[in-house]
Amino acid sequence: EIPAQAGDQKINYRFVAIDADGNEHRSGAYYVLIASATPTPISDIHDNLEAWDGEIKTIRGVMTIGVNVIQTGRTNAYIQDTSGKGLNLYDPEAYPELERGVDVTVVGEVDLYYTTIEVKNFEYKINATGQELPEPAEITVEQANSDEWEGTLIKVIGTVSSIDTYSNNTVVTITDGASELEVVFWNSTGIDIAALEVEKMASFIGVGGQYSSKYQLTVGYQDDFSVITGLVEDNKNLPEVFELRPAYPNPFNARATISWSLPEAADLTVDVINLTGRVVETLHQGYQEAGVYNHTWNADGFASGIYVVRMRAADRVFHQKLVLLK
Repeated sequence: EIPAQAGDQKINYRFVAIDADGNEHRSGAYYVLIASATPTPISDIHDNLEAWDGEIKTIRGVMTIGVNVIQTGRTNAYIQDTSGKGLNLYDPEAYPELERGVDVTVVGEVDLYYTTIEVKNFEYKINATGQELPEPAEITVEQANSDEWEGTLIKVIGTVSSIDTYSNNTVVTITDGASELEVVFWNSTGIDIAALEVEKMASFIGVGGQYSSKYQLTVGYQDDFSVITGLVEDNKNLPEVFELRPAYPNPFNARATISWSLPEAADLTVDVINLTGRVVETLHQGYQEAGVYNHTWNADGFASGIYVVRMRAADRVFHQKLVLLK
């Protein structure tokens, strides 16, 4: 019998049997991982990676990219917790029940595999399925070029500058006019990217990472990217002023289209705020070329009432009232 042990440990053991003649027989070596009752925040693993590399840690979070999505036949997936950080789960064996939206407790070995922060050689317990995903951090292309977002769910908007297809994946490079970021679509995801073309602007949600000294965003699901429509491509028809255009429909039920125009390229932020002034959702943040843009706000998760769309661009602020009726 193995006595009670403290959490976050790997206990090695073997069986020893002695027969009636006093001969001793030893089994092969076994081990068991002991989970802690108090999971370690994933942000702490990021912050203490050098000290904890090779240590056993317990984490709990929601799967943001499930097993058999970016790689089949093994576990190469991502988990994120309430600390706002995520990491990779790796095992040579595939655990298909670890799908997107699963709340899971994991105990295993912290490892830095080149630039990937991961927990490997792990055991797990599923706590719940169908859970809400963490909100992706909405950042610019420039901000995405950082170790800060390793393994973490982010949302980036940029203009496609190149599309390169390889045997196992397609790499879409996007730009904000100053910085570039590689967006990776693995063939195993089955994502259709036919709508992506050079010079089109698009929005991407995925996990941050790095490969061959270049920062990347890996997309796992079809719904996690979209081409931004409404951009005026003919310079003769570019808008003449910065403007937050009338939303439609208004009043609306669940979804409204928000439009704005830029006579020149600019950094801007478009937020939805409530009557107390609190930002309830950011529709766009970052650089955009001159043109007219449309964004559909999905307000399914919000209560009926009055909201305000706020656009900040070129040192100017615009407001527009929206009425949500359910």
